[in-house]
Amino acid sequence: MAHGRSADDGVSRFSWFDDDGSGPAVDGAWWPRCPDPARELPTLAQAIARRGYEPVVQVQANVDDWAQHPDTVALGGRPVPVTWFTLLFERRVLVTCMTGRRVSLTLVPFDAPESRAAAALRWDQEPDHQPERRVLRRLWPPAVRRR
Repeated sequence: MAHGRSADDGVSRFSWFDDDGSGPAVDGAWWPRCPDPARELPTLAQAIARRGYEPVVQVQANVDDWAQHPDTVALGGRPVPVTWFTLLFERRVLVTCMTGRRVSLTLVPFDAPESRAAAALRWDQEPDHQPERRVLRRLWPPAVRRR
């Protein structure tokens, strides 16, 4: 498991599934710091670049997961289009790179308590790798889960 660490607090904000071709359709999980995509997506692009998947040419995200919904964000000094969807893929960010590589990340809500977010970011250590269900279950028990 690889983690991205913040320079300011050392808390892991990324978890990547070991890509051996047999894993799920989700590449990892990401815990942004705030609901502003203009501030958070550059950090995501840097983490993706560290994985060797660059440059980012498009981002897709669920409108319900973010406070603002810009049409473009500046990534690596250039504007990158952001497409907002309202159906499917709740708590998901999809990124397309220039190479054609698509990265699919489960979005851990920015306001999740640190203990629950940390548990969600450890999902790839589970032997049965049921990422979507396991990440959400760790964040909120079924009766408490937000929409």
